[in-house]
Amino acid sequence: MHPVDLSRVRRILVTRIDRIGDVILSTPVFQAIKKRFPKSYVAALVLEENEVILHRNPWIDQVIVYDKKGSHKNWWRTAQFGFGLKRYGFDAAIHLHPTNRVHLISYFAQIPIRIGYRRKIHSVLTHMIEEKKWQGAKHEAEYNFDLLVLIDVPKPERFELFFGLDVQEKERLRNLFRTDLGTPYVVFHPSASCPSKIWLADRFGAVADALAAQDGMTPVIIGEGRGVDDAEKMQKSMQRKAVNLAGTLSLGMLGWLLKDAELLVSNDSGPVHVASALGTPVISIFGRNQGGLSANRWKPFSARASFLQKEVGCIECLAHDCQINFKCLNELTVKDVLGEVGMRLNKTVINEPTASGGPEESLHRHCEAESQSIADVSAGSVAEAISRSRLLRRRCGPLSRNDGRLKRVLIVHPFGIGDALFITPSIRALKEHGVAEIDLLLGSRTKELFQFHPLVRRIFVWDKSHVRGFGNRLRRIRNVAVMFRTLWSNRYQVLIDCSLAHQYAFFGWILWWIPVRLGFNFRRRGIFLTHKVELPEAFKNKPVPEYYLDLLAFFGVKRVPTRLELFLSAADTKEAEIILNRVGMTGTEPYFVVAPAGGDSWGKDARLKRWPPSHFASLVGMLRSEFGAQFERVLILGGAHEKSIGDQLLEKLNGFEAYNLCGAAPIRTTAALIQKASFLLGNDSGLVHIAHTLGTPVIALYGPVNPLVYGPYPKSQTALTITNTGPECRPCYRKMRYQADCVGIECLTELEPEQVLDRIRAESFFEQTRLKVATQC
Repeated sequence: MHPVDLSRVRRILVTRIDRIGDVILSTPVFQAIKKRFPKSYVAALVLEENEVILHRNPWIDQVIVYDKKGSHKNWWRTAQFGFGLKRYGFDAAIHLHPTNRVHLISYFAQIPIRIGYRRKIHSVLTHMIEEKKWQGAKHEAEYNFDLLVLIDVPKPERFELFFGLDVQEKERLRNLFRTDLGTPYVVFHPSASCPSKIWLADRFGAVADALAAQDGMTPVIIGEGRGVDDAEKMQKSMQRKAVNLAGTLSLGMLGWLLKDAELLVSNDSGPVHVASALGTPVISIFGRNQGGLSANRWKPFSARASFLQKEVGCIECLAHDCQINFKCLNELTVKDVLGEVGMRLNKTVINEPTASGGPEESLHRHCEAESQSIADVSAGSVAEAISRSRLLRRRCGPLSRNDGRLKRVLIVHPFGIGDALFITPSIRALKEHGVAEIDLLLGSRTKELFQFHPLVRRIFVWDKSHVRGFGNRLRRIRNVAVMFRTLWSNRYQVLIDCSLAHQYAFFGWILWWIPVRLGFNFRRRGIFLTHKVELPEAFKNKPVPEYYLDLLAFFGVKRVPTRLELFLSAADTKEAEIILNRVGMTGTEPYFVVAPAGGDSWGKDARLKRWPPSHFASLVGMLRSEFGAQFERVLILGGAHEKSIGDQLLEKLNGFEAYNLCGAAPIRTTAALIQKASFLLGNDSGLVHIAHTLGTPVIALYGPVNPLVYGPYPKSQTALTITNTGPECRPCYRKMRYQADCVGIECLTELEPEQVLDRIRAESFFEQTRLKVATQC
């Protein structure tokens, strides 16, 4: 077998046409491939019912659906399906699960590199390895990377599972519940695909009764197909009221249900892996211990999950052919499970179960959190505060053995687009430090930026519109009340307040019961913070992201500057292509972006950040004269309120192929347009930071604001900030406000286009840009 020619690997198809959990455990593969081949086009081939799992996965460019039970059921239709894939021009196919169908599909599609296991019809493969999954020596997520060695893709140090969440599915779930799901609830899945994996339904019912009686949590029962009968058996065995949703949920609705759940208690099945991918605590019950079917291969792959398995002395597990009536499952008691539930929910006692796990016990309790190092910051001041907090002990149980272990953190950031991106290094640092769940409280304009951020669990929105203005005031009040109740019920340990205001820390103290509250003491507004960084003059001498990272010193996290992060999906890219097609472009022509406004977040003061449109037009003309026809196509981007400024610039760009798209696309689609551009020329605004975050070269014009503090982060040769050094009054934006009533804005109006062009020449800026243009051509 000859080595794979990596120079030919540009368009990659990854196939996985089996069950829910298998697809979820395969999602780290896509991220690893994209990191190894950043310019590659990666597609996934999955069953129709599993398409939602990969919804808006940022590492996948296309999801191809194989309808095994319908239109592609017979072999002739499967062959036609394979022939149809020829038009995509894939260079390589990677079959994570060996089946005759996928092997033949890649063969009929004439994909030159076909990688898989030496099983089934493997003679049609070009590169293969022996399959050893039956041994169960490691986890399925790790086995998936055995094949990737053939294309030089390394196994990552940390595995991040993915499950796509569709907002429409959330609305369907709300309509089913007829509420906003604010009440804490625990989900139970008493079914599985094989009798060797099913714990008794009445014992599930007893666990649910104990939780409902002691903690007031609502038991929610789920199941599908044969699982509907198991759900009914569980419900009939219960003394307390439960919500039975078996047979009513789509896979997308199940994702939203599990995302907001306090806990999932389940047999070994697909929902276990859905919950693990979404960061929900999981207890999975295992019976069989046969090699490739064992917990070692199929346990929940999450730091917040554990599994229970009873050792009954079998020399060899016969799995579904068990001759002793699945003794390993029957001997697992309600008290065993309740003891583990108490640990997952941080409760000291649930129904007073006897302690288990001693050396004489045969119950194997495995906690993934111990092996994946959830944050242990016992040396830090935050950890000490958490440990001695009476409030936390009352709400989350004592931390005795887990002192200082952080599980849930809420970050408050109500500012604009660029400022919101400034918190992404802190999110990354917290996650790498081991914090299990990170939630955000943002303004409505920035929510979309974090919609697919893999490290963010949940996003809440708070705007002035929640408390001001007319309209349906009762509905607004009700929505705020539901959100505040949800924030309270989430039991955060730490609030990180980036707002420089006082009200969020007050809410955290009085309404949300968050014991540790970090933030900045600016103008004595940190009165409700428990830990604060003094900030007498606001942000002044260093980049804003580094101020946010300073707050993490309370956790013992060292400040390590990193890049900002923004995750776009294949759907965002597709929407950008549709907009380009609408204006007559194919998406392959080079173009650049001009952002002539100052951002929506500054309101009427945005005029103070605007270089005149006539100056932009003059500079664009000079760029074309000096650097050639590659500067013919111009997209003018901005918000809906900035369309008139875009029109002014458009009128002055005579002889250019220019389009004013201000307000024509949502922020994520605008970001995708910027990502495809050769470079961005603009005023200080959120679009500048989006471009720099996505790797698009930037020329940014700064007036009253100090680029050292608010400029593109981190500094880079592809991010050029230009200021007018003449006026002595700049930067006049200090202490979060302007220090003088500026009328002429001389720092911008007196910055001539010729000066900007001279600076571009001096910095040899377009040496980097030309490389990007050549790539697009």
